Amino acid sequence: AHEFTHALQEQHFNPFTNQIYSGIIQSNLNSDFYLSQLCIAEGDATISELYTYYNYITSPDSVYDSIESYIAVTRADYYDSIKTKNVPSYLNIQGYAPYQIGAGFVWDIFSIGKWNAVNRLFHADRPISTKQIITGSTQTPWSFDFSAVMPVLLSNTTKLVFADDDTYGPVMLMALLNKYVDTEHCKAALGWQGDRCAFTLSDNQKWGSFVWALKFDTPENTEYVYERLDSLYTNRNLGQLTATRIADTSGISYSNANSQLFLRKSGTFIFIMDNVSSKSTVLAALDKPSAVAKKDTHYTALSPTADIRVKHQIIDMIIGR
Repeated sequence: AHEFTHALQEQHFNPFTNQIYSGIIQSNLNSDFYLSQLCIAEGDATISELYTYYNYITSPDSVYDSIESYIAVTRADYYDSIKTKNVPSYLNIQGYAPYQIGAGFVWDIFSIGKWNAVNRLFHADRPISTKQIITGSTQTPWSFDFSAVMPVLLSNTTKLVFADDDTYGPVMLMALLNKYVDTEHCKAALGWQGDRCAFTLSDNQKWGSFVWALKFDTPENTEYVYERLDSLYTNRNLGQLTATRIADTSGISYSNANSQLFLRKSGTFIFIMDNVSSKSTVLAALDKPSAVAKKDTHYTALSPTADIRVKHQIIDMIIGR
């Protein structure tokens, strides 16, 4: 029943298409957006699976209550076990999200509007962030202009080996901080409102460089995540080397032979830089939230022809053509 539902999804909605892009300001490759789509696809299939299963083993009058009970248990288990997920916990937390919180979200939608409402999740009512999957509230994430950041990341490049430009979202942030966060903050998606992370690895680097900007809803949630990031980086062992932590009014630095990481909080924004050659340039560009952050509403499905054009543009940018 689960896999048959995927076949029907593909036939009617094509949910796994690579012709859905997440806007022109933000990265075209958006992990948060695509994980939200996976939550819908797997959540829908899981609810169909449960309906089939409970129709076989229980009376028709008990099917709804049986599914309701199952969803309540599995959704609670997802958050309650964040800290105890087995290694690799990062992949574990991200991998279970579509089947536990994704199924919970789809079940909530089904309970209100039945299958027609679930079907609308694949087009008219498409979620665009895992924040909506977690909280149930519509979320239009903030995006960040990295036009002044990317030249800094590429300035020390003799040969670019790897590059990534992404939005991680609250599920991946919870997975990163899983040893330090609690259930209630995770159920509120940590107050996440948007992020963007750019990473580059050159042939003259071992660990690479990255800049990560994050936006939260309240100063309290910003402080909560900031403190957990501080714990993460204080205890991080990169290349079997611990870091020297130095805090001042500008932020916190963590230094060892492999990493020069800087963490800064400004209002409801957090900025992280690692192995960046010109920290002052990046801070000058990013530490003006009102000027460089804005909500991105350009989520759209492209036709195959437009899809090819976008891919050509991406390739041209990568190879400098």
